[in-house]
Amino acid sequence: MSLVGQTVKCEWRDAWQDGALDGFMSVEGFKDEFLITTVGFLVRDGDVVSIAPERAEDGYRATTHIPSVLVRSIRLLEEPGVTRAPAM
Repeated sequence: MSLVGQTVKCEWRDAWQDGALDGFMSVEGFKDEFLITTVGFLVRDGDVVSIAPERAEDGYRATTHIPSVLVRSIRLLEEPGVTRAPAM
């Protein structure tokens, strides 16, 4: 079952580059797994997993692209009924 187009929660291991931790922490102090959680619409699920927090008439916006080897899990978020009435 494809989840593309559905609202998902994706947990993934963050990557870093040389110099990115300067003034933040030493490489020795970096955790093996720095987990990130991204929630949004699944745009692509292949070698790269792409998730967008917004969907507009002309497509998705502000899409995050994650190499699939860094992904720990992708979970479908249920869409319960209306939980908030429109503002008056």
